[in-house]
Amino acid sequence: MKLTKQLFLSTQKQIWIIISIWTIAQVSCYILWGTQTGLESIKYIEAANYFIEHGNFPEKRYWFYSITIFAIAFSKWLNAGLGFVFTIQLLLSVAAHLSFFKAIRSQSECNDPAPLLITTILCLVLPYHQWNFTLYTESIFYSLVLLFFSSCIRKMHFTIKNLLIQSALLFLVIFSRPLGILIILPWIMYLFFHAPTKIKYIICGFGALSLLVVSFLANTILSSIGDWNVMLPFEEKSIICYSLPLKKSTSKIACINKNPLTQIFYFINAYPKEFLILSYKKTNAFFLMTRDYYSARHNLFLILLSFIFYLPILLSFWVKKIDTTCIFTITIILFFYAAVVLQCDDYHNRFIITLVPLFLYAGLFRLIKKTA
Repeated sequence: MKLTKQLFLSTQKQIWIIISIWTIAQVSCYILWGTQTGLESIKYIEAANYFIEHGNFPEKRYWFYSITIFAIAFSKWLNAGLGFVFTIQLLLSVAAHLSFFKAIRSQSECNDPAPLLITTILCLVLPYHQWNFTLYTESIFYSLVLLFFSSCIRKMHFTIKNLLIQSALLFLVIFSRPLGILIILPWIMYLFFHAPTKIKYIICGFGALSLLVVSFLANTILSSIGDWNVMLPFEEKSIICYSLPLKKSTSKIACINKNPLTQIFYFINAYPKEFLILSYKKTNAFFLMTRDYYSARHNLFLILLSFIFYLPILLSFWVKKIDTTCIFTITIILFFYAAVVLQCDDYHNRFIITLVPLFLYAGLFRLIKKTA
């Protein structure tokens, strides 16, 4: 009993354990995959060069990837090399993991091993960490989402200070990757649950306004991608973005309205059967994460992750009371899933990997934690 108290009452010891395991994970990722400054990284490096020369971006959609681009531009301005950007990404990642640990620890008894165990598991999900060694936008996006989520579940009391902190973090999330807009409405719902009665009316109005903002941002993003058409996944019956279509469509789907969201809902209304079939296949691709082009060992690993993510969630619904924080977490997951159904899934599962900490929180953590 004394040894248990010493281990779990010492926050400092737990922090050093997390940092050590996180470091081992980063070294493992570096050994396995190395660094990546080519492929998709090139467009962000070129956007950074363009920003340095012109003070703007070549396309307005790059504003929604601007945090990573600014980091690259800053490193170039300092003549520090691209290694400086990797350093920023790594520091932000470890800070986000420690913030997550402190957030879930605030919801547990002081001698509860659950926060350390869950954070350790998060550190060991190498597909989540491998992006720290690319100049894609995922690394910074994942860390900012984790910081924002940690702030929400740690500071659940509605105060102006908490509101400003969460607003600032969500702003950074949105401008690190456009997928960040999917968190806006779940966050508004979360604020509504925790706000005093008088403030709820204001939040309702703010929520209605947010619907318009989200629609505007979604249309702006979807209509400004030069090499993408929102109807392409439906026309080609593609499940994975930018992959070979399952079956070529004989003709393009005609919709007079140029509004991207309107085009999508036109397809749902005009071709409900096709939409349901595609949705089923996208659901499998999103949640199971397996791919035909992955090795059997890789797919087996992903299936194991699926059990770790989803089974505890189902069990926790059975044995634990569903609280507002759990609803908030599940709502974010559902919004990401809906985005995949309305478009397509990522080649490397990058969309669902964003949600790894949320799966662990809503499932395994809630299932095994001791209530504070």
